[in-house]
Amino acid sequence: MAKPRRIGCWLPPEVPEAYLLTLCQKDRKPLLANPKFAAYLEKVLKSADRWDHEAWVIMPDHIHVLAGPKRRAYRVSDWSHFVKVGSRRLCPFIEGWQPGVYDYLLRSSDLGQGRWDYLKNNPVRAGLVRNWWEWSYFGGSLKRQALLVAAERDPTERPSPKPL
Repeated sequence: MAKPRRIGCWLPPEVPEAYLLTLCQKDRKPLLANPKFAAYLEKVLKSADRWDHEAWVIMPDHIHVLAGPKRRAYRVSDWSHFVKVGSRRLCPFIEGWQPGVYDYLLRSSDLGQGRWDYLKNNPVRAGLVRNWWEWSYFGGSLKRQALLVAAERDPTERPSPKPL
């Protein structure tokens, strides 16, 4: 059982659940922001067929995912377990994850846009890149959006990301 005890979804049945989910690497070791883990995470998320994954960002020591269950019966803790176990199986360099999952139930389109901005600007706030679209480790619709924005820019004007 989660501690503290989880509060159930209180949204009306016709409103789909959507969460900002965060998983942190054990001891916050910076092992995640690399092409190999990014490819494996995408495989794991695609195989999590009980959830829709809209977008995600991989930071050096944690991941953020915008996702929602396909049915109310599917729990965040089950999603977290699936992703943690799947990523450890595919990525032997992953030493483990911190216990639990940080989840934030999105309640409105305004709040959702705020969380969307939080997600895509995470690498900028961490000082890893100057502009969000320069970060290489987005997935889902954020990756598509970043590629479109980057293509509109002159590549000679963009600084390269800081080495990790």
